[in-house]
Amino acid sequence: MNFDLYTWIYLITNCFSMIIVYKFVTAFFAERITKPIVCLTSYLSYFICTSFVYIIWDIPVLTMSVNVVTIFVATINYKSSLKKKLVAVAYIYVFMLIPELLVSAITNYFNFPMFDSGYYNNITGLIIVRILTYLEALIFYNVKSIKRHQTVGGIQWIATIFIPVSTLFIKIFLIDSKTSTKSDIIVSTIIIFLINLLTFYLYDSLSASYIQKTKATVLAKEREMYYNQCVMMQETAENLQRFKHDINNQFISIKELVSSEKYDELKKIISGLSEQLDIKKMYSTTGNIAVDSIINYKLNSITESNVEITTEIAVPETLEVEINDMVSLIGNILDNAIYALKEVGAPKKLYFKLAYNRGRILIKETNNYKTEIQYVNGEIVSAKDNSGEHGFGLKNIEKIVNKYNGYSEINHSSNIFTMNILMFVNN
Repeated sequence: MNFDLYTWIYLITNCFSMIIVYKFVTAFFAERITKPIVCLTSYLSYFICTSFVYIIWDIPVLTMSVNVVTIFVATINYKSSLKKKLVAVAYIYVFMLIPELLVSAITNYFNFPMFDSGYYNNITGLIIVRILTYLEALIFYNVKSIKRHQTVGGIQWIATIFIPVSTLFIKIFLIDSKTSTKSDIIVSTIIIFLINLLTFYLYDSLSASYIQKTKATVLAKEREMYYNQCVMMQETAENLQRFKHDINNQFISIKELVSSEKYDELKKIISGLSEQLDIKKMYSTTGNIAVDSIINYKLNSITESNVEITTEIAVPETLEVEINDMVSLIGNILDNAIYALKEVGAPKKLYFKLAYNRGRILIKETNNYKTEIQYVNGEIVSAKDNSGEHGFGLKNIEKIVNKYNGYSEINHSSNIFTMNILMFVNN
């Protein structure tokens, strides 16, 4: 086959298509199970096989078949079921086919000989197809990232659309320029695609660095929770040991006082022993460090406030919820309840339920309150004196609940405040 300008541009843009396939595949599958060299080889096989078929035969039905097979080979690198891989391959091929059909129609190419060699040779159309497919892949990747609870900022959305579109216009201008030579078009095509690739590679690198930093922060938070739990358990063990030692020493004296019926002195001894028995109660013992730590820490902070605390905690040791989200959610709920209980006279009651059932996290919190609940524009506002610095607790709760496609409900009547939350997670 003669290597004309269109063929050179096809090979260059087909290399770009390999990157497009990578973007699509990684949007569908997050966990890679093969070595990097194996993964790279599978994507290179897409470029080599599709290029070879085009150069030798250029038969649409054969090109389509090779595309489908090589995309499927790329999916083997990732952990998933065969059914999901086949569905993903079908979607990816359709996504890549749509721009081709659209541009072919725009450039008046309506003849699609499925079993004969094609004769499409519009360089501008070819480049438009690749850029549009790349744009499609980037948008799809961003949407899937949001579904995985990953943040996609406004700047990333702007870059996703602006960079491919602007380089497309630049490239069309260069191709249509009457002064452009064959080498100019080839070199400019390579540069245009490199600009796109390097821009988003740098962005992905920065995102990966940010994710690593976030993970380090979460790990530090997790270590702090482990430390809090260990300190609490250690204090409990030491208090029990000290109490055991003292009660053994005092046992003889207690027996003598009982025998002598010296009850006043007996009361003093028992009262002294009771003061030594300062044992922190474990309100949550699920094995889930994030849950246990924040609940035990918050509720033990009000044990001396004569609050009648009732808890029902039943969650697995691991939940598909970010640690920061779980800590913030439970922390804000309990902080609001604790603040309300400070204003209440006896009896003070707090009920907290946290349960997991078939992909659903259920939370219910009830406490009595005294201060009148105020609303502004249909939203509850803080009753604290410096409300300008507060009032974010309920907003933070709502933000986290929405993140996990859940909903919350607040009821307050007869000085009883109740919050119900339902969130959906995969476990």
